[in-house]
Amino acid sequence: MIDGRKPPTGRQISDAKVAEQLLYSQHAIGDPFAAAINGTRMAMIITGPSEQDNPIIFANKAFCRLTGYDHDEIIGHNCRFIQGPDTSRRAVERISQAIRREEDVHVELVNYRKDGTPFWNSLFLSPVRNSEGEVKFFFGSQLDVSDKKQTEFDLHSVNDELRETKTLLEQQIDDRTGELMRLLSQRSRLINELDHRVKNNLQLINSLLGFELRRDLGPEAREVVNRLHQRIDALGLAHKDQHNKEAIGYFRVDTFVRILVSKVLTNHPRWHSEPTYRMEEVLLPIGKAAPLALALNEFVRSLVSNTEDIVDGAKLEISARTQNEKLVIDVSSADLTEARCRRAFDGIEGWTMRLIERQLEARIEFTDMDGHCGVKLAMPLNGGSHGD
Repeated sequence: MIDGRKPPTGRQISDAKVAEQLLYSQHAIGDPFAAAINGTRMAMIITGPSEQDNPIIFANKAFCRLTGYDHDEIIGHNCRFIQGPDTSRRAVERISQAIRREEDVHVELVNYRKDGTPFWNSLFLSPVRNSEGEVKFFFGSQLDVSDKKQTEFDLHSVNDELRETKTLLEQQIDDRTGELMRLLSQRSRLINELDHRVKNNLQLINSLLGFELRRDLGPEAREVVNRLHQRIDALGLAHKDQHNKEAIGYFRVDTFVRILVSKVLTNHPRWHSEPTYRMEEVLLPIGKAAPLALALNEFVRSLVSNTEDIVDGAKLEISARTQNEKLVIDVSSADLTEARCRRAFDGIEGWTMRLIERQLEARIEFTDMDGHCGVKLAMPLNGGSHGD
């Protein structure tokens, strides 16, 4: 007895058996309800709350099979005799409270068979009242749910393992992500440092070229130095804050084009300061910035230079779009005649065109369509063959 109570006395057992006989006498031998309770495979008992310690006064054969006790070992005893070391004290208290309050109760608790084998018992206990509403008996049914509880324990165990695995994987992902972010940060700092050094060197070269332009040079020499000065200036822009923080190692073409074209047009006041742009948001590897800067510098300067008869407010139209896994950039104007536009295109040095096409894997061609003439560049977004 885990609650320390003494077993029933002979007098108590005798009184319970008398109550059992009285209960039987109230139901004829052919009573279908009595036959059903006796014959069912579900364990059932009836207790007598009017007797001392609310003993069992009826137990069907299924209850005897469930617990391993003989009928005579059950009658006259309180149900606590099937409790044991792992029986939940909270569940037992719920049963006792329901009996005191004369209420229904359902609990699942560990009980023990006569041979000491534990099993999970799903117990339903209900008061049985007479016509005056007085509780005369308590009716209890028991069901062995050990298999169900074992499945629950297994599921809990699996869930615990899954939670542990999930936590471990999340930690590994966090650690790996942190390591990758650290490496990306180092790479970004390295790229920025390299760009800073390249930009400083280009600025130094441009300063030297600027000094040369102040000297008394002949027209041809001045033209060569000035063209070189412009190209170095464009390359310097390719290394000026072009890195994309969301995609390290890439730069946004639309932003890049606007900055470079605006820089070129500052020296050509006859042209409108703000071209018409039709730009998609496109990312390119940072290594493409320098040759693209050189290409745009050549295209724009060729189109806007040596046009003294152009009216003030002339405009360029610049578009950048993706087409068939290529980036297509058009630089054109409706304010230039086809002849002037052709001369501008032919004025781009051949070696420069070949260098740009090789560096960008691009194709460059003259365009004349719908009253607009200019230059078109088509290049692969991620490498590939030439052509549009």
